[in-house]
Amino acid sequence: MVLIDAGANVESKPATSAVRVHGGGVLPDDARIPRPRVGVVSIGEEASKGTDLTRDTCDLFRRTGLNFVGNVEGRDFFAGKADVFVCDGFVGNVAIKTMEGMATALGQFLKEEIRSPSWRRWAPCSRRTRFGE
Repeated sequence: MVLIDAGANVESKPATSAVRVHGGGVLPDDARIPRPRVGVVSIGEEASKGTDLTRDTCDLFRRTGLNFVGNVEGRDFFAGKADVFVCDGFVGNVAIKTMEGMATALGQFLKEEIRSPSWRRWAPCSRRTRFGE
């Protein structure tokens, strides 16, 4: 998955998103994904949803040769709905920080669970058994 945070600020233009997608985000020469699916992150999948920027970017992408799948939502990041997610600076920052926080929290949770006495009781390597028991 590629997340393109199109613009260094929250007030990007559709053309900025298109340039970033064509210029480096979509990676057309990447053999692993020869024709990546591109989606614009919005508040809903319907074409009428989102800000003026979101709707204008979708309109622009529909007129390009991109494999454009339309609007996508935050829940689609890890669901395989698109390969490239395009959003403005504000949405991109929130999405990245949320993903970082979730990864940190999940890692901490797993670390605590593995160290807990209840995990050791169920872990196969902690049991001592004799052959045939």
